[in-house]
Amino acid sequence: MFPPYYVINLDTQPERWQRMEKVSQFIGRPITRIPAASPSEFKNKSYFSEQLQRPLSFPEIGCFYSHRKVWEKILSGPSPYAFVFEDDAVISPKITTLEEFLNKESFSFDIVHIENPRKGPFFLTDRNSIKDASSIKLFRLLSQSVGAAGLAISKRGAEKLLQVTEPFAPVDEIMLSKYSKIWKNLLIYQTNPVLVCRKLL
Repeated sequence: MFPPYYVINLDTQPERWQRMEKVSQFIGRPITRIPAASPSEFKNKSYFSEQLQRPLSFPEIGCFYSHRKVWEKILSGPSPYAFVFEDDAVISPKITTLEEFLNKESFSFDIVHIENPRKGPFFLTDRNSIKDASSIKLFRLLSQSVGAAGLAISKRGAEKLLQVTEPFAPVDEIMLSKYSKIWKNLLIYQTNPVLVCRKLL
């Protein structure tokens, strides 16, 4: 059985969802659309980030609540993990190689980041943490990163993330920044090569 492949998509961006349906055919996996959060789902319409020392933008708030909807689905669903994509993701067909590894291998993770670390080729890791998934390697991510266009999140990871009830930073900063309140509590891996990039729209 395939793990869920969730794609966050705004109702106002149907053409992006149509593109992701074609991506689904390309990688050979069904995908499930998660409607992006509407303003009515925000607890508040403004938040000040102590982490960034500035107010969060409306899109940043919406992005947080959209991802939080996915974390709830992962935690309540039957699969031990799920893939989470934003609707501008370009996904490598090697994603199925990672899927097969995560299905067969019993190693503990909260998040596998499959987008570029820090939008560049370098990141800090622990050489003893390396996991070999055929043509893909997974490394414990010890430096902060950015980007939430492509992730694998376990049930345990979703449970930890759901402890964050309101945004205190953009969602990728919550998950992947060393300045995040929950950074030390998350077990995060990075894939090499990366399996997701953002489509230039």
